[in-house]
Parts: sequence; C-alpha cells; structure tokens
Amino acid sequence: MKERTEISMQLYQMMVDRGYSENLCDLVTRNLNTDYTATRMIGYLSHYSYLPEVEVVDEMLAILSDRGVSSSVQSVAAPTVILPIIKDIPFIGRVLSGQNILTWIALICCTD
Repeated sequence: MKERTEISMQLYQMMVDRGYSENLCDLVTRNLNTDYTATRMIGYLSHYSYLPEVEVVDEMLAILSDRGVSSSVQSVAAPTVILPIIKDIPFIGRVLSGQNILTWIALICCTD
C-alpha cells in the first residue's frame, strides 16, 4: 500500500483528537492515502463535531468508490476555426487561424 501523505497524517491526527480509535484512524488513513482523498475526508469531518465510526467508514468507502471516476470521462475539445486564406500569411495566420471556436465567440461578444 502507498505511503501516507502529509495530509493523510493530518487526517490521522484530526481523527485521534476527536476520539476515534487508533485502529480506525489507521484504517482510514491507509486507504485514503492521497492528498485528494484525505482532503475530502477532512472536509467531511469538519462539518461535524463527532460521527459514529460506521458513518466515517461509510464516507471512506464513498470516497474510494469515487476515486478515478472522473478520469474515465472523455474530454471534449471545442473545434478550431481554420481561416483558409489567412492561415498562409506569416505571423498573422498563426495568430488568427486555428483559434478555438470559443475564442471567436468571445471576440464577437466583446466587440459590441
């Protein structure tokens, strides 16, 4: 298993300070051993003064089930606009042609 990060250790200390058993603290921080997952648990726990251990474990499992979900989602890029005549003009062609369509929409909206 991956080494615990500094934030995972902060989570461990936070849980110990709140009175959770060292076994639970160890279990949670060994599983939530990335900055992202540990930060999510810290954020969750900060909303409560104390939660039953079963609630902490339930949240840990929810965080673990979310991990990597967004990385499987395909990113979509907005299309680029190629200006056929302008693209061959030195410098100006590189600046104007090949811009993202959102850039052109923003320019058109700002010229008002």
